[in-house]
This record gives sequence, structure tokens and C-alpha cells, in this order.
Amino acid sequence: MRILIVTSRMAEPLINEVVKEIKESFYSKDLMIDVVASKVPVAALMTTKDLDDLMDGLRYRLKLYDAVLVPGLLIGDIEIVCKKYDLRRCYKGSKYAGDLHKVIEALLNGVELSTREPADNILLRDEENVSRRFFEERSLEAFYIKNLKIPKRSPPLLLAHEIVIKGDLDKDLKMFNMLYDKRYIDIIVVGTEVGSDRPEYIRKIFREMIKMSDKPLAIDSLNIKEIEAAVSEEASLVMNLSRSFENWIDRLNMINSDLAYIVVPENVGGGTAIERAEACIKEYDYFYDKGLRKIILDPVIPPPLFGSIEALYSISLIKRRLENVPTLLGASNIYELIDADSVGIITFLTAMAIETGASLMLLTEESWKSKGSFDYASRSVELVHRAVKKRSPPIDVG
Repeated sequence: MRILIVTSRMAEPLINEVVKEIKESFYSKDLMIDVVASKVPVAALMTTKDLDDLMDGLRYRLKLYDAVLVPGLLIGDIEIVCKKYDLRRCYKGSKYAGDLHKVIEALLNGVELSTREPADNILLRDEENVSRRFFEERSLEAFYIKNLKIPKRSPPLLLAHEIVIKGDLDKDLKMFNMLYDKRYIDIIVVGTEVGSDRPEYIRKIFREMIKMSDKPLAIDSLNIKEIEAAVSEEASLVMNLSRSFENWIDRLNMINSDLAYIVVPENVGGGTAIERAEACIKEYDYFYDKGLRKIILDPVIPPPLFGSIEALYSISLIKRRLENVPTLLGASNIYELIDADSVGIITFLTAMAIETGASLMLLTEESWKSKGSFDYASRSVELVHRAVKKRSPPIDVG
């Protein structure tokens, strides 16, 4: 195989060194690797236009190569450039030179990489999917939301990530675009601000989101017109249903009778674990009698110092009584409302979600200190999945 590696001007010496090591490690006369550098100084500043300009100057040489790798940090999707020059195996490589060896090995083994996502992300996801698939194959199905199997209890623990839209289509879609292809994101929740009344905007943004992703989409709004608009554009899950809003059901069933609902209690008494669990079970019975079958119970976790431990324990109590009904742990109410590192808190809550049997964990990135929480949660889920598989504490799991 003959591979062309595209890099930046400043990285070229390092890439040449790495390529030399790769050639020596594979001991294959059939492997030939050439390196070409763009005029752009660093890979993170390269765009598809820069790649197009470089490929145009090499167009007569390109047919010599079986595969082309470009920097993983290059901005944008390179698919159009690849098609323009008839490059059938043209992908984004790794973000860092040290991972190039794994990328070359994957190419030689026939792994399909991406024109949009760095190769190291793809390879890491493949490694992580092993533990996820292990639990998915063994989990008991409660129901499906779109194409997503909701387990009766974790593992696997599913992640729902909520973004709050502001009304600027370009900015809101950019926020969605950054989210939808991240690993371990199972459901994307579109939240609206308090007092929002923009059903036509909701309709428009859901229409665009559905084109971009096949993940289930949820709507979190207190405005029935916005919810109807989202459901009419294929939202599969409605957040925060309680008896105060039970009049939603008939209106929404006329649009989609197969909706799933997150059901929350309106009154948890003194907020003890037993009272909160009883309140959730009563809500389940009430809405089941109303004809709903796809119900996920959310005991609504309050902030630290206001009953969060009782609420976490209530999930375990709910699962003892309703073992076939999925539950949700709203992690953001804890890590968003404490001035401490979100990384450790999210990892702890991930372990608690699986220990209590929650099927789903909800996350946000609303405060400045919680930025990156979606990625932290993805890593935490993998850590805890591996630990459960090994039957060990979440430490030293590889």
C-alpha cells in the first residue's frame, strides 16, 4: 500500500520522523509512505480550501496512492475535496503525530475512517464499543425510542445531553453540530428558555436537526405549542410530564401515538427517598392508566445540601418496586450547582447511576465551569462499564 500523508509546514519534520519509525516497525516492502506539507504553519489552522489548493498542485501524482491522510485537526469535512480528486480512500488522520502508527495500522487492516472526524476518535470509539456492545447484547429491553433500545436498567447507561437554544438558527445549529457525532451521546434534548413562545422556530430547527442526525431528539419546553411543533418534526421524547400538563397527552397523541415521556412527580412530600420513590410510582400508575407505555421516571435530583442523597437513593427504591420501568438521573442538578471540579463529580454520579439501576443520565453545559461535561461523561461511562465488566471498582480498568 502507498499512502500520502498531508501535514502542516511546522509539523513536517516530526511527521517524517514518525513515518520513519512506522516503516521500520512494519518491516514491509509493500508499505510506502510519502509526506507532503501545506503552506499553512499549523494543522489546526488548515481548512478544506487549503487542502484543495494543495491537492490541485498534486493532481497528477494522486493516482499513485491507495490512501490519503490529512491532519485530524483540519477544519471542516474533506469529503468534497476527496470526491473532486477521485480519492476513494481519503480520510482525516489523527490529531497528534504519536497516534499516526495506530491510524496506519487501521488502514492496513481495512478500517473505514472518516472525512469529518479525526481518526483517533474513530479508533477510540471502536475500542470503547466493545464494552458497550457487551452490555447492550445482555440488557433487557424496556422499549425503543426511535432506533435506540432503552434498557430496563443499566448497564449500559445511556446519556441524554441537553442544549438550550437561543433563537439564532446559525448559532443553535452550530451548537448541535458540535454535539451530535460525539461518542456516547444517545439522546439530544433541545431545551427552550423560560417563557419561550416560538413554535415556528422550533419547527424549523428540528427540521434541520433531523437532517443532520439519526439520534433520537427530545423537547424540553413548558409551551405546548412548541412541544407540538417539535413532535410534528419527529421529536421522539417529551421531557417533564406531570399531572399539571396531562392535557398535553391527547394533543400530542394526535401527532404521534408512539411518543416516550419523562414523567416527574409534582409533590414529593418531605423529600425523603421513600416519599420521592412513592411519588414517582404513583405518577407511573396514573399515566400508565392513561394509556402511556413508554415512560421513564425522573425523581428530580435536587442540588447538594437540599436532598440529593435521598433522591439518588430513591432511584434504587423505584427499581425495587418497578424493575421493568426505566429511570433517569439528572446529573446536572448536582455538578452544575457546586463549585468543585465537574470531572470527578460526573464520574462519581455515573457510578451511582449504574449502581442504582438508572437507565439514563441527563447532562447540560450551562455554567462556564461545566464546559466539557459531555466529554467527561462519555469517558466516565466507558470507565464504569469496563469496571462493571471486570467486576472491580472503577480504577485500573485499562
